[in-house]
Amino acid sequence: MVAQAGVSSLQQGLPALGPLFRETFSLSLPALGALLATASWGVMLTIYIWGRLADRWGERIVVVIGSGGATIALIGATFPDSAWGLGLSICVAGAMSGSAIAASGRAVMGWFPRSERGLALGLRQMAVPIGAGLAGIALPAIALRFGLDGAFLALAVLSFAGAIVGAIYLGPPPPALTSARSPQQASASPVRDTAIWRLSGAAGLLQWSQVGMNTFLMIILVEYQGLGYAAAAILFACVQALSGVMRVAAGWLSDRKSRRVPHFVGYAVAIAISLLVAAAFQLVHSPVSVAALLLASVLSFSWNGLAFAAVAEFSGIQRAGAAFGFHGTLMRLMSLPTAILFG
Repeated sequence: MVAQAGVSSLQQGLPALGPLFRETFSLSLPALGALLATASWGVMLTIYIWGRLADRWGERIVVVIGSGGATIALIGATFPDSAWGLGLSICVAGAMSGSAIAASGRAVMGWFPRSERGLALGLRQMAVPIGAGLAGIALPAIALRFGLDGAFLALAVLSFAGAIVGAIYLGPPPPALTSARSPQQASASPVRDTAIWRLSGAAGLLQWSQVGMNTFLMIILVEYQGLGYAAAAILFACVQALSGVMRVAAGWLSDRKSRRVPHFVGYAVAIAISLLVAAAFQLVHSPVSVAALLLASVLSFSWNGLAFAAVAEFSGIQRAGAAFGFHGTLMRLMSLPTAILFG
């Protein structure tokens, strides 16, 4: 969870600085979307490789190397004085931090039996909004006090914490669980498993709502709903906290029912309805408009644990790292233009 939170503070928490990026670099909304998407693009380029390495070398060394490299890249983000240079540094940081996404999911797959795996992956996925929420509160305050350089140094500290905790605690899973085969065993390579292709493709479509809402929630609240920067940052953090609770609840419920995919489909329907309601209410400025927007955001962020749990069980432990990496790659590839088009 600590390793994943370090990644999420960068990838999902950076939009909290969106208004400051817009002001500092005089960015249009599509350009801002591109800048904020560079971390996700970096993850997309490397997460499959990190997953394969986790299968071969184990989770500990992959998390330490990746999170350590992200720490260096985030320190390097304090040097560029242009949006292009900053975007390159963020992209490199994302590429290195992708290690924690693939490896931490594989660790959960190895440490927990199927009857507990949904809840465990829900907790691991809860680290995503935890990292984003902490960043949403802390980064604007740090940036207003110490500038954008201070905010990126804070992100570097969080990434370094993930590397240290990974080095100490990410040991090998219990042999009894490692040797157990999943009830649904995939082919030798996740790339050849049509079930993973379908699931990852559906997750990629849901990523459109998640990326759009995460990237521009602060902008919508500040520039279109007229909230102050501080109030918007607090609401951004609250959305992340509620999303974390929803991810854990979804995982726990899927354990009880022993069914992952039907719950995933239910979330897709709920997200579509909530986004339509939010879109209708954005025509007016009111507390109802803000509430509808926040509800749509919470639902958009809440489904990931179910998808990861299903991918893990389709693949089996021996290929879990590669499966998580392929899932993350295809999901991000499908949502590649989202931030720019939404802007």
